Amino acid sequence: MTVLLKKLHVAAAVTAAALIVALPAAGWSAEQPSTDATMTKVDKATFVSTAAAAGKFEIESSKLALDKATSKDVKKFARQMVKDHTKAAKQLMNIINKEGDTPPADALAPKDAETMKQLQAASGADFDKAYVSAQQKAHMDAVALFKNYSANADDKRLGRFAKKTLPTLEKHLEHVKQLTASQ
Repeated sequence: MTVLLKKLHVAAAVTAAALIVALPAAGWSAEQPSTDATMTKVDKATFVSTAAAAGKFEIESSKLALDKATSKDVKKFARQMVKDHTKAAKQLMNIINKEGDTPPADALAPKDAETMKQLQAASGADFDKAYVSAQQKAHMDAVALFKNYSANADDKRLGRFAKKTLPTLEKHLEHVKQLTASQ
C-alpha cells in the first residue's frame, strides 16, 4: 500500500471518528440511515450546505481525474460525475433561488479540501486508487444524506429533489464499488 493510500485511510478514519462525534450536534444520526421513525432528521440548512459542498467536491475531484487518471474506466466515471453532479448542483441552486433562500457557501468542506490536496499530489495508478477510494466514501455519505432528507424533509421541494436525485447517487455508488473491486 502506498504512503498516499495509507494517509487517505488514516484521514478517512479520523474523519469518520469526527463525524460520529459531530453529526448528532448537526441533527444527524451516527447510525445507518433508515426510513423508520427513529431516524434523526436533517434540517433544510444542513441538507443544503452539506449537499452543495459534497457536490462541489464531486465535480472538482472528477475534473482533476479527467486530467490525472490513467485508467480509461476511471476517466469515464469521472466524466459521468462531472455531468451528473453539475446537473444536480444547478437543480439545487434553482430551488434555493426560487425559495429566496441564501445560497450556501461555494466552498469545499475541510475534509474534502484535504482530500483534494492529496489527490493533487498523487499520480499514476496511485491517483486512480485514491480518487476511486475518495469517490466511494463521498457517495456513501451522499446516499446516506439524501436518504435521510428524502425520508424526513422539512421542505417539500428539497425533499422531492433529494428523492429524485437519490437513485443517481446510488447508481454512482454501485459503479464506484465496481471500480474498487477491479483495482
